[in-house]
Amino acid sequence: MSEAQVAMIHPRVRMWIVAAIGAGCAMSCRPTGTVGEEASDVRSPRTGVEHGGLPGCGDAAPGAPRLESYADVQIPATYWVDMTFDGGEWRPAAPIAMPHHHATRLVLTDVTDFAALADHQGERVRFTVEVTSREIHQVVGRRAWRATYYARILAACIADRGS
Repeated sequence: MSEAQVAMIHPRVRMWIVAAIGAGCAMSCRPTGTVGEEASDVRSPRTGVEHGGLPGCGDAAPGAPRLESYADVQIPATYWVDMTFDGGEWRPAAPIAMPHHHATRLVLTDVTDFAALADHQGERVRFTVEVTSREIHQVVGRRAWRATYYARILAACIADRGS
């Protein structure tokens, strides 16, 4: 596993991988600080461009289906979604289809575990997430519902501009 691939993995999962390997060589067998520390100065595997903590996504498939519609989301399940920062939170970069009469949010529950995201708030970031739960409430007196999906970040990378 390359250093860039390891940097895209959630810190808790990365600690498990390093522990499972035993020798700590998941970070290219060079001193990198403590296990689970966020990577910095990671270069995109495709372009070599420095991204200050998050690698470029390149041409590699995310290994999970794209989150295209809330109508068929499985819980728990893993999806990928491109997101942008709107000044207050990360939101899907493109609208995600939802059932009729629904307003839906996707909340990243562990965004603070990824310090490198602060440097990429002006960029489109591809998140691989595990949707862990949802809350659906009917709007009082209306035939409308508000749904919130909660997801845990598994990986993040800088999405290609044309994605």
